Amino acid sequence: KKEQIINSLISMQDEGSYLAERIFKYVHYKGTPYQYDPDGYVESLKRITVKDLKDFSKKYYNSENIIIAVVGDFDEGNILQTLEQRFANVSKDIHSDNFEFKETDNGKGIVYLKEKEDASQTSLYLGHSGIKRNNEDYINVIFLNTLLGGSFVSRINKNLREKNGLTYGARTSFNTKLYSGDFTIETEINTDKTDFAVEEILKELNDIRENFVSDEEMENAKNYISGNYPLQLETANAVSGKLMNMELYGFNKDYFDTYLSKVNNITKEQVRETAIKYLHPEKLKFVAVGDIKKLEKQCSKFGSLEVINKIK
Repeated sequence: KKEQIINSLISMQDEGSYLAERIFKYVHYKGTPYQYDPDGYVESLKRITVKDLKDFSKKYYNSENIIIAVVGDFDEGNILQTLEQRFANVSKDIHSDNFEFKETDNGKGIVYLKEKEDASQTSLYLGHSGIKRNNEDYINVIFLNTLLGGSFVSRINKNLREKNGLTYGARTSFNTKLYSGDFTIETEINTDKTDFAVEEILKELNDIRENFVSDEEMENAKNYISGNYPLQLETANAVSGKLMNMELYGFNKDYFDTYLSKVNNITKEQVRETAIKYLHPEKLKFVAVGDIKKLEKQCSKFGSLEVINKIK
């Protein structure tokens, strides 16, 4: 198993997009558990012993903080009774670690460069702090992201791909976690056009903060979200996953029942307010993986340069 994961990690380190994302996560979340790759690292994987696995399993794989979701055709009374009987003696104490996340924007205004030999493109990864999963504005934020870079017809993708022919695709994401989250932009760009691509991205971020989006964009985003939402609930497993997330992140019980109505009631004024509140071009940190000699001159205008030699 070690060899399998290590070989996979070594293979991914040949991909500029993987390297760019890992550098961003490390510098942005430095000093927190989120800085580490859940897949591990070659050095750390080699050190893992059977005892480590047994100790980890005993500490974290237990029923003390279990969430049970039941989806299907069943008798409610019987199944509740059965669950209560089977789990009546489970301890209510939760021994898993609690973590207090202190919101920071480590490394803002810095361009992190990583050499990738023979790279014909630049792997770009830009980002700053985002939101937790249970943020009260989560639905508005997801709607904003759909307009900005969360769909194929979004603003940043249309700008970089269709208008300027700089890439095959570009996307933005609000990556939400239990204690924190981040907003990121990622794309692969012709190396000679790296600085121009960043300038166009910044232009789109400022534009959606300063101006109202069009009625057509609003309608397209609502149709896109409404059309995709039922696909997320097609199977019993998918529904149970939604229910467990609702419990894990502390959503209101009507969250999924009212989701689409809230989406369809969003206004362009709310989109702009959300953009102003959660998009901060001045706080971005930049990661560029590729030909450093070509990137240094282009990227220096966006902040001080720091070369990353080794991915931790």
